[in-house]
Amino acid sequence: MDKEIIKNDKKIALTIALKYNQLKREYLENLEIEHLLNYIFQHLWRHKSPKTISQAVVEIVEVEAGCIVAYLSQRAVIDSQNKKISDYNDLFLQEAN
Repeated sequence: MDKEIIKNDKKIALTIALKYNQLKREYLENLEIEHLLNYIFQHLWRHKSPKTISQAVVEIVEVEAGCIVAYLSQRAVIDSQNKKISDYNDLFLQEAN
């Protein structure tokens, strides 16, 4: 099935919203919707899109928090390869007391 059809389907949107809320409430309080969307469309369905809407719904419901954490960790490592140490200055700055 075409990814554009999947992206625009209301059943898929509802399933993603429900899964996002569950993950955020139960496991990953700092999870952003973009993280889940990127995991689904860029990782889970990167090489093989679901053939039907019902298959897509099942695959979304079966997403586990650990898989998202692993994906986000991998993305952070890959993204950091193009950065300099000065890009992280805000992490090292501390307020003077």
